[in-house]
Amino acid sequence: MGTKKNIIIVSALALVAVFVVTNPLIFGFCRGVSSWSDGTKYCYSSITDDIPETFILSTGLIATLLLIFTFLTYRMRDEVFRAWWNFARWMVPVIILATLAVNAIPSNGGFFNMDALAYPLFLGPLYIILIFASLWKIVRAYRKK
Repeated sequence: MGTKKNIIIVSALALVAVFVVTNPLIFGFCRGVSSWSDGTKYCYSSITDDIPETFILSTGLIATLLLIFTFLTYRMRDEVFRAWWNFARWMVPVIILATLAVNAIPSNGGFFNMDALAYPLFLGPLYIILIFASLWKIVRAYRKK
């Protein structure tokens, strides 16, 4: 039961961190604040600008998926959770490393922008594998007695 609670706590903290980083105006991380003509303020320079957006979004997505699958298995037998967790604990670091590798690709723009294609072509299948393999592991372990 301790592992489930730890995952919930770490995932919730990661989601809070993503919320804080993506809302620099609310939390005072802006170096420069300006206003639109209607009076709405926006942050044009933030200390969180150095964090790659893909890394922030991936962290939020992974934390959300971990929360969903942990809550899905929370009341089930511990074997069901363990079956899923044994898969997820190596797949999540693979996705994190892949995200960091994709962010290391130099961005040059141009007509055929390969770095923009790397995200959906490389990271998309990894997330799909995580989701469907997790569901498969959970259902298979749940049916097995």
